[in-house]
Parts: sequence; structure tokens; C-alpha cells
Amino acid sequence: MGRSMRIGNLELMVLLLYTSKNNRIVGRLRLAKLLFIASREISLPDVIIESSEFVPYKQGPYPLDFNDILEVAQDNGLVEIEDNQFTLTPEGIRIVKELFLPDKTGRELIDQIRQIVDRFKDVSDDAILAYVYLKYPGFATKSEIKRLVFSRIQEGLRSFVRLSKIARITEAEVAEALEDARKATLQKLYG
Repeated sequence: MGRSMRIGNLELMVLLLYTSKNNRIVGRLRLAKLLFIASREISLPDVIIESSEFVPYKQGPYPLDFNDILEVAQDNGLVEIEDNQFTLTPEGIRIVKELFLPDKTGRELIDQIRQIVDRFKDVSDDAILAYVYLKYPGFATKSEIKRLVFSRIQEGLRSFVRLSKIARITEAEVAEALEDARKATLQKLYG
């Protein structure tokens, strides 16, 4: 049986990196949004998420302690930060293996975090932001880029429609392709 765990933003960040390809996440925005999503969507009876407060900010929810946890992780040799890339170090990997893998609850937590990471691994930052803005609208109130994000997504759809007309693809084929894409996106995001 697993033990009860209290998990803060530092642990969540380390576990997000552990479950990411090459133990790396590229982009401060992506890391902050994945941290937010994980803090809200992990659901295990023996895990208490004690993440710090997230506040609505220029690009959606932002953890108040984000800079502090990055500094602590870097100072303790858990994470390397270079060129907006956040990489879990061998020491960070060792800590995860030592603290989380031997325990059933720890393994279940890693599995849920891996599902979140996998859901967003092939998704653009705009799509992650759109997901957060739509699912957690209270955190989009101060966003300076919300309209830009949605307009870029709309422009992509308009470009697709224009190209389909040039290629003489029927409206029904376009509608079917868009519906398939919508279902695939919903399946990827919501499981």
C-alpha cells in the first residue's frame, strides 16, 4: 500500500521533467502551464497537492514561487537551465527514483504526471494556452495574449479552408477533416 504524500511545486516540476522526453521541457511558458495543469488535474486519494498560489498573469496562470523553485532546483543540482531549456540532472533522476519509484503512491503519481505530459507533448504552446484559457477561464482575466492565441488558431483554420478550396476539396470533406481533428484534439487533451 502507498503512503500519503504532500507534493509542492518543486516536486511537481521535478516529476514533470522526469516524465518528459529526455527529461527536458523547452520553454518557460510550457513548464509553467504544465505545472499549473498538473497541480489542478492530479487526482489520487493519497496525494495532497500543496502547490503555491497561481495568479492570473500576462500569459495565463503563473505560480508565485516559480522563480524560487527554479532557483532551488538549480542550486541543489536537480535541474539545469540553459537557453530556455529545463533539464532534470542525473541527481534529479536519482532523487525521483529514490523517493517516488519504491512507493505505490509515488508510481501512481508519476503515471498521472506522465499522462499529462504525454497529452501535451505534440501540442503547440498556443494550444496549451487555449486549453488553460477555456478550462480555467478565471486565470485568463489578465492575459495580454489571449486574443492573439485564439486569432492564430482561427487563422490556421482559415488557411486550411483556403487551401482546401484551391485543392478542390469539397466542403463535406473539409467538415469531416475538421471534425476528425477536433475529436483527435479532444481525445489527446481529455483522454
